[in-house]
Amino acid sequence: MKKSTSIAVFILTLFVTGFNSVFASFSDVVPQSLFYNAVEYFSNEIPIISVDRDKFRPLDKINKAEFLKLVISSGNTGIKQIQVEVPYEDINGDEWFAPYVDRALELGIIEYNKEDPYFRPGETINRADGLIYIFKYYEIDADMVSDLEKDYFDVSESDYFANESQVAYILELLSDYKSRYFSPYKELTRAETINILYNLHKAGFINTTITPSDYTAIRESDSYGIFLDVYNTIISEYIDKSSIDERNLIYGAISGMVTSLADPYSAFMLPQDSQMFQESLSGSFDGIGVYIIYENGNYIIQTPLKGSPAEKAGLKPNDIITHVDETDISNMTFDQVVDLLRGPSGTSVTLKIKRNSISKDYTLTRAHIDVPFVEWEMKNGVGVIYYYQFTSNSHYQFIDALNSVTSQNPKGLVIDLRNNPGGYLYSAQQMISRFLPKNETFVTVELADGYSYNDVSYGPGDLGKYKTVVLINEGTASASEIIALALKEKTGAQIVGTNSFGKNKIQEVISYIDGSSLKLSIAKWTSPNGISVNPDGVIPDIQIEDETLQLDKAISLAIR
Repeated sequence: MKKSTSIAVFILTLFVTGFNSVFASFSDVVPQSLFYNAVEYFSNEIPIISVDRDKFRPLDKINKAEFLKLVISSGNTGIKQIQVEVPYEDINGDEWFAPYVDRALELGIIEYNKEDPYFRPGETINRADGLIYIFKYYEIDADMVSDLEKDYFDVSESDYFANESQVAYILELLSDYKSRYFSPYKELTRAETINILYNLHKAGFINTTITPSDYTAIRESDSYGIFLDVYNTIISEYIDKSSIDERNLIYGAISGMVTSLADPYSAFMLPQDSQMFQESLSGSFDGIGVYIIYENGNYIIQTPLKGSPAEKAGLKPNDIITHVDETDISNMTFDQVVDLLRGPSGTSVTLKIKRNSISKDYTLTRAHIDVPFVEWEMKNGVGVIYYYQFTSNSHYQFIDALNSVTSQNPKGLVIDLRNNPGGYLYSAQQMISRFLPKNETFVTVELADGYSYNDVSYGPGDLGKYKTVVLINEGTASASEIIALALKEKTGAQIVGTNSFGKNKIQEVISYIDGSSLKLSIAKWTSPNGISVNPDGVIPDIQIEDETLQLDKAISLAIR
């Protein structure tokens, strides 16, 4: 049940793909549901949910009896329906759930208390206690995060569930983890229980035992066989054994796997790099303030952040970084380049930048960067909203900006998405919902297995009455490109500026308990009319190079 440290188990179980089916197993679990993949996974791939009934009843509160059954069964643990003896006075031993209670006692998931000899199988279970039981079964040591600051706003260090809540946050086990509220005493539903177990499996916590025959099959495969032989040879025969760090060997192997995808948007991040990535999304960090990608052998600036040393120095999207402090980075890994670029506020770094075949050195002083997500101003009676990045909480700043702008009865709106690198799709969804009526499609997403679905507006679409113009440039990417095309195709908004970056892939960030994370492209998107931004980006209706003239033109169009 524990996440194994052996390389074979690690490689086989680290990435558990979601199960998507065109035909839902239950009539009350539709593909658009948050827990659809989880239910299908545990109905088909690891069948612990009976599909004999038409309905799953996802919102029903789960009781202790069914909870233990699902948890223990999720680890591929076979339980025979036989008479058992358990010490609880309210269990005879012949009930369907009795063998699961017996196994839970045996594994130490639950403990019998003579002072209270009742199990109470029909009693509900809350989030905090449920996670504690689940972590005991999967042998997850939550105490390893005891020194970390707790991310949930409603959890203090003294709470008995504090460490479990932090592990749940790191692994993104709860569907509403982005709200930053743990709600420890919230009663678990059937859907949420299944979803937690599913997310654990996705994170690699799955009871997978490698048998001798399995190992033989792996070794007979050229790719696995070579990999395992190299790993074992290094461990057993490398001359400087004392210098071997097995974790770094595994990290290197994972990085190599991801790099081999040749996808500039996918990366495996070591714990320190993962933390930096999360800090960049929070908008507060030390550095020079650029998003970089690796493509065709080059490290390319995707976007310099608003107000950052990079922007002030004149660095631009699509600039190629060839050297950092005179060090050629062409043969370095992504992590190594990030290590060179980062540093404490006040220190300097010199970049050699290649732009249009011309190389030039730029010396930047790293600084503490607080990136504003949304700003606004009124110009000639037009409300101009500058949206710099779609983060977990940028929508609240957007709402504040909207309230300020609409209170002044604007003649029109300009949405400035220049140098907006994208971010969270759900944050972009919150924004577009103010422009489109409820259930109106704003993007079509295609997953790895070919399954496609439409993401829709939540409504109310109250801003659709305003004449709207969108500003873009080569730093406009991903979610901001989705917004630009949706506004054009659904509201008739005009687009002004230069071609956008052209990123048609959506990434998922999977965090692991050691602090490392995987950023992986899991989907491609097209506009409501089926337009892809690859490779040319969003093409403006009106092409203007000069940034000042771009804004002036957008304002004049919004007034008409």
